Amino acid sequence: MELDEKDKKNLERKLALKGFSEYESAFFNTNDYSSLVDFFMHNLPKRNPIILNLPYINIDKVLKSGKETVEKHTDGIDIRVPYVHGHYFNTYLWEQFGKSPDKDILTDIVEYVYDNIDLRKVTEIPLEFDLFENSNGSTSVTNFYGDKFDGTDFYKQLPLVISKIKLQGPVTDFGICTYVHEMYHALNYRNKGYTSNQLYDEVISIFMEWVTTMDLGDSRLQDLKILKRILTTKRDILYREAYTFENKNPVAILDFNKYIISTLLAACLFEIYFKGNGSIRKEMDSDINSIFCSKYTLDDVLEKYEATLEKGTTLIKRMAKDVSHYQ
Repeated sequence: MELDEKDKKNLERKLALKGFSEYESAFFNTNDYSSLVDFFMHNLPKRNPIILNLPYINIDKVLKSGKETVEKHTDGIDIRVPYVHGHYFNTYLWEQFGKSPDKDILTDIVEYVYDNIDLRKVTEIPLEFDLFENSNGSTSVTNFYGDKFDGTDFYKQLPLVISKIKLQGPVTDFGICTYVHEMYHALNYRNKGYTSNQLYDEVISIFMEWVTTMDLGDSRLQDLKILKRILTTKRDILYREAYTFENKNPVAILDFNKYIISTLLAACLFEIYFKGNGSIRKEMDSDINSIFCSKYTLDDVLEKYEATLEKGTTLIKRMAKDVSHYQ
């Protein structure tokens, strides 16, 4: 199903803002994907089992453990990210350039943003909790002037500026993993265009969810986090297939594609990290940190560790079987 003109323009702006150049994959037309659909159709429950309802913990534990995890794996590098407080900065832009500035001063606006944004440690980005929503997380990227400008030149030039991290749902040990997940998004975005493909945008964050459970030293939590992610992947696949069959909601299909692809590639990285010794794990940390410092791209790291969707398909099936006894 083709995107309509409005959705296409919104997608083009989004890609330009984050520095991506692709949003497609031939994987969804392969036998590997067909086998994955078949596997998920006939295995695992449709709903999250009760065992995933973890005990509540104190918010302070989420903050402390999440920050310690990021600091451990980014030891020795600058973890500051561009930051502005909510929509506060926009008032200065409007005062300086107006709400609907002319196209000929777009470069001036970009320079003003670069000159006036703050740099703040990712562990100090404000955190917002919403305890009454379904479990989730998000990293808010400030989209200056929204969709006021045609084309993508303005959005390509803008930096990715973080305003807050939001955690939703009950506060449990899963929240620590989600917090780390979101902080790694913010770190990735420090290197605009850190990957060529939008479909890879969740790889490092999902990988770090699982690494976080290792750091917490809880093998049961690790299994449950893997199970939770796999059940989410099953949901994404089922919705993707339904929407594709019904020929509707192509924007949602793109989002499902992103999480499916990213989960498979994250599984490849985690397999190496989990089985590796201290030296290998330290090297992987260093390579990922090099993405934030613009030395490597995510694509380079995936190539180095031979992370492929074919391998990921095999691994995610095996991981699903390994944790199936928790259902």
